[in-house]
This record gives sequence, structure tokens and C-alpha cells, in this order.
Amino acid sequence: MAPRFKKNMYQTYKKDAGIDALICFAHWKTKVIFKFRDHIFNKIGQSNEFFIDKFEGKPTAIDSCLRLFAKNYEERVRNFNTKKIPNIFADIFNTRKAREYFEEAKQIAQLASFHVSTSHDHPCIEIYSSLHSEEELSQLIDKVATELNIEMLKNCNLPPIENILYTNKSFNIKKQ
Repeated sequence: MAPRFKKNMYQTYKKDAGIDALICFAHWKTKVIFKFRDHIFNKIGQSNEFFIDKFEGKPTAIDSCLRLFAKNYEERVRNFNTKKIPNIFADIFNTRKAREYFEEAKQIAQLASFHVSTSHDHPCIEIYSSLHSEEELSQLIDKVATELNIEMLKNCNLPPIENILYTNKSFNIKKQ
């Protein structure tokens, strides 16, 4: 079960602290999705002000997460990354160790200034940025699409992200 998109499209969503964006692809062409993801991340990650944290390939080759943190969080993030992830049973039985680990993971995620991820669950790139305005993030997405020669339209009619990702609905660009 995954959403389907008739055309490549994106939408930005204003949050209390930052901007979310969902970039949706009509096909599951992983190379195109990764190329788009990497191009966006490289445009942001060029600054020496940030520490880059990334992991790819878990649980599948398509899953990835690239994050930028302020340099002063580097030691904390690296220390967290060395911790062993609680096993499935610790998670199922909600052990104290698992609760503490996942609470710290949530705190670390909130420290990120920029976050880009892909998932085997859907043909989309999820972005969070506290570095951009909604307009700046839209311009960045448009610029990357142009540079990669990919038609990418902004769809202002897309529902909130949580109403897209874990559905089996089809989405298309609606004429306004």
C-alpha cells in the first residue's frame, strides 16, 4: 500500500518551527529520487557551519536520512549514533531502555536544521528545514528540478503529509 502520483509534484507545509516539503515522483525510479535528494542536500550542505549526519540502506537500500546539525551538536549526535538500537522485543515490551533510546532519538531529530529522507514505503522525498522560508524551499526544489531536467509541479491541493504517505490513494495536479 503506497500513494500513487500521476505526475511529479511537490508541496510545502509551514510548521511552527520551520518548513516541511514532500516531493512526490510518478515512478519508483530510485536513481532519480536519490539524484534529486542528493542534489538538494548538496546545495544546502556546502556550508562549514554544519555537521552532516547520514545513514542509508536500513532497513532497505531505498531508506535514507541525511541531516544537518549546527556544529555545536556534533559530539552529541556522534555519541548517540554509537548507541546500540534496542531490539524488537525491547520495543514491543516498551522497556525502560527502549523508551529512553527512542526519546533521545526524538530529541536528536529535533536538533536538525535540515533533514532529507527517502523510504521504501513511498516514492517521495520528505524534507524539513528551519533554514528556509516556504518560498525559498519552493525555489530550491524548482531549481533542482530544472537542473536535473525533471518536470516538477507545485500542487497546492495536496493534503497534509500524514494524509498522503500511508495511503493507497492516487494524486494528480488539479486545475485551479
